[in-house]
Amino acid sequence: MIQVVQSPTHFVGESSTLIDIVCTDIKVRDVVVSRISDLGNHSFITCEAVIKKEKVKPRIVAYRPLKDVLVDQFNSDLISIPWSEISEPKDVNRIVTQFGNVTIQLFDLHAPIRTKRFKDLPTPWITDNIKLMFKLRDAARVNTSIQTNTFPDAWKCAAVRPLPKISDPNSFKDLRPISILPCLSKVLERVVYNQTLNYLEDNNILPDLQSGFRKGRGTATALADVVAKWWDGRHHVAKGCAENQRCGTNFMWLRSQHMLSTFFFLRTHQNICFI
Repeated sequence: MIQVVQSPTHFVGESSTLIDIVCTDIKVRDVVVSRISDLGNHSFITCEAVIKKEKVKPRIVAYRPLKDVLVDQFNSDLISIPWSEISEPKDVNRIVTQFGNVTIQLFDLHAPIRTKRFKDLPTPWITDNIKLMFKLRDAARVNTSIQTNTFPDAWKCAAVRPLPKISDPNSFKDLRPISILPCLSKVLERVVYNQTLNYLEDNNILPDLQSGFRKGRGTATALADVVAKWWDGRHHVAKGCAENQRCGTNFMWLRSQHMLSTFFFLRTHQNICFI
């Protein structure tokens, strides 16, 4: 071990001595001896230890999701097991083996074993009661923000990380700024989004052809709708039902690859449908 304090630490009158020491076998830096008269004759010693933090190894835990068990179906399968046949053999080893096999099969059916990967260390001191208090605290903040129509200023501040879009960026346009916002700001955003979307969906305010940012809809459903209309229009034109009907597809490319969009339109007489 090495003693890292090199200056006097004890002062009496005009004399000074080094009697307060710090001994360690690890690397330290910024050793400071502060003479504070209110603390008496001894000085206040501070130093910074350079300790390499060990990387946490992920833990893989196997468990059964018992909370997802459907109780009625579980009880029905439990009653249907021929327990009398399991108890009939006189060999206790056979009884125990059959009972264990039947029980495991029952739980494998209703609560199969799953594995979960944990990267963080466990926090046993955060009890269920503390987690409930966390939820009540966060809910109060979100509700106050919604009721007062105010988004907290602290939640608007973001740490911006520029990520290169190409391997050798030369200008700002080659960088993609990624804003890392406080987690509670994302929670508030999601709560408002869910409430607004549920209101629009429940009252049938959104148009039927809108597929973006809607549950169960997306590019695939929009494309399927357009292709169906395009094929239907082509079918009518082939039959000669309407001479003025025309169907077409137009592809439009934007400035860069990540902004590429495809626009389809179906034209019937003077009506154009954009998606």
